[in-house]
Amino acid sequence: MTILAWQRGGTDGGPAVVLIHGWASDGLSDFERTGWVAGLGRAGLSVYVPDLPGHGESADILLPPDAEPAAWTASAVTADLDRLHVGNFAVCGYADGGTVAAHLAVRAPERVHRLVLVGSDDRVEVPYAEEIAAVLRDPA
Repeated sequence: MTILAWQRGGTDGGPAVVLIHGWASDGLSDFERTGWVAGLGRAGLSVYVPDLPGHGESADILLPPDAEPAAWTASAVTADLDRLHVGNFAVCGYADGGTVAAHLAVRAPERVHRLVLVGSDDRVEVPYAEEIAAVLRDPA
């Protein structure tokens, strides 16, 4: 059983991409209804879309009182991806979902082979941000 509610789409067995929605939204609104899931599926990708704690189908999941939201959520997403048998993946974070996506890249750099931030705040404090930026500039 997963921690969060997930939507799946795209091509079974294709390269995995995880789409992280923004605050006060959900995966259905940000990615399904806007055509992202269908478009990525047509490109041959296997798409995974969690509803983050307090949102959409995960509305009843609350963060522990002492938790740092993005770090806790990234940990839950990573645990769920393990349960879903997802190995390496690309991750795209939209708006505040970019903070969670960046935490995923820090938490599991051996699994996250692409990090895409769309409409995300560039002032977010992410552990090892300078190191991540250096790797993104020169992945070799």
